[in-house]
Amino acid sequence: MTASRAADGPAIDLLIVDDDAALRQSLGRFFTGRGLPPRLAADGQAAIEAIAAKAADVVVLDMRMPGMDGLSVLGRLKQSSPETEVILLTGHANAADGVAGIKAGAFDYLAKPVELEHLLEKVRQAAGMKSMEDERRRQQALRVAMEERLQESQRLAALGTMVMGVGHEINNPLAIIHEAAGWLRMLLDLGRIQGEDSRREVNRALEKIETGVERIRRITRQLLESHDPNDLVDRDVNARELAAEMVASFQDRAGDIGGTLVLTTEAAVPVLRTDPFKLRQVLINLVANALEAAGPGGRVEVGLEAEGAGLAFVVRDDGRGIPAENLERVFEPFFTTKEIGQGTGLGLFVSRRLMERLGGTLTVASRYGQGAVFRAWLPWGTHD
Repeated sequence: MTASRAADGPAIDLLIVDDDAALRQSLGRFFTGRGLPPRLAADGQAAIEAIAAKAADVVVLDMRMPGMDGLSVLGRLKQSSPETEVILLTGHANAADGVAGIKAGAFDYLAKPVELEHLLEKVRQAAGMKSMEDERRRQQALRVAMEERLQESQRLAALGTMVMGVGHEINNPLAIIHEAAGWLRMLLDLGRIQGEDSRREVNRALEKIETGVERIRRITRQLLESHDPNDLVDRDVNARELAAEMVASFQDRAGDIGGTLVLTTEAAVPVLRTDPFKLRQVLINLVANALEAAGPGGRVEVGLEAEGAGLAFVVRDDGRGIPAENLERVFEPFFTTKEIGQGTGLGLFVSRRLMERLGGTLTVASRYGQGAVFRAWLPWGTHD
């Protein structure tokens, strides 16, 4: 039974628990006549099962029942459904039971024989209290979420400022190092460096310098691209063609690894309005990561799925998966499980930043040992 609405009050899901069948039915008829048809339970176990099936707003609970008494039921209810308010019905000379119930978390208690209109008012008060507590919890959760978003926004803004400054500062000395390495390479190629041993040592040193320079350039380029707010373009994008392009362009790499890469979407989909260059960069990162995760003999699927008011590019692999504790960390800057020098730890961070700038989202679902699924979702319309 769904929560009912009284003629002059809010909807209330009411459960009445009493082993006295006549009283239980009488209370049921009374509340039904007031627009609040309740659920009925004949004993404590039935009450616990009813709450387990569907939490109630208010429970009217008899204290003295065979088997499990009201105080025991109250304790069980507060454990399983702490937000539910409980009104106790006690014997006329058993006020101590009611006081014990209040201490255990009951909203209030009434002595039998109960005055029905008074009980109705108590039910409404209890429901009002629950509603206020629900709203308080909702507002608290909203404040926490807003504070977290504000902190994340501030963190990313500070990171963006740092990235732009550090990126440009690094690129200047990096250009000097690259130029000096090029000059040494030219001397080596022209035979100006004599001696076979000396030439080998210089060549090894230059290879290390050139590899390091390229790695630093790649890192700074990724960081700068992820924080540049002024380079977005709006184009019509054929999503299926883009997905097919990604699959075709990575076939050679899939073959080299010994894996399989397939497009799972054949049907045409509506055209997206977005930045194709940024979206392509995201998909390149996702497909490359998926192939690496799947490894030899693995399978990667690239597909499209309509989702809400937009479209998701779905990249699925059957690799080792991601441990639960790393599911969100994979989007942190510089987080990587690869060996030093094998990855920058920026690909997924930059990809999520790019999707957010396009007005979309990038999410992951995975169970360790069962592969991973990345979803790059975009709305049908334009980005901001």
